Amino acid sequence: GVYGWAIERIAYRPLRNSTRLAPLISAIGMSLILQNYVQLSQGPNQQGIPTLLSGALRMTVGDGVVQITWTKVFILVAALVGMLILTWIIQYTRLGRICRATQQDRRMAAILGINTDRVISLVFVIGAAMAGLAGVLVTMNYGTFDF
Repeated sequence: GVYGWAIERIAYRPLRNSTRLAPLISAIGMSLILQNYVQLSQGPNQQGIPTLLSGALRMTVGDGVVQITWTKVFILVAALVGMLILTWIIQYTRLGRICRATQQDRRMAAILGINTDRVISLVFVIGAAMAGLAGVLVTMNYGTFDF
């Protein structure tokens, strides 16, 4: 979340009222900066993580056996919970209503008293947190990560 907030402040906020191409170029540059930062701090080689949940759920179906590991069950449940929480926030809370209003018409939302800069920063924080969750789940699935 902190990375998302910092990236929004550094790379996107100064370009908010510029042409559409400038934020795209800034996003590509920020992507390269983040990749190289992680490569320098973590190293270029793949790193493994131990399996946190061992074992598997086995079901007999006809003449065969269907097997799914507990890690994959956890990944599925965590992804569904994350999506449900995000959907609930966007659909049923005041924050979600404010985010949707800002997305539809930023100028009108500002006229109605919504601090659109704060909302956009918060959306970057939420997006970075969801990306962090996805990164952890992908790392759990493959057992390795790299820059």
